[in-house]
Amino acid sequence: MPYKNIPLIAAMIEIGILTQKSFDDCQHIGVAIINECDCIIHIVNVKTIRGVRAIQTWKDIR
Repeated sequence: MPYKNIPLIAAMIEIGILTQKSFDDCQHIGVAIINECDCIIHIVNVKTIRGVRAIQTWKDIR
């Protein structure tokens, strides 16, 4: 499982925001979070949007 070496992607997959099948999406979202982008265009799944917000909040708290 290649995502295990990337903590942010591993967190998104392990808590169920996205699946391993969506690894490419996880990479794009991870880059956006790390670079503190204000928005990510083209996320249409509400569960994913909420999950990304939760990870961003967690990252800010750490």
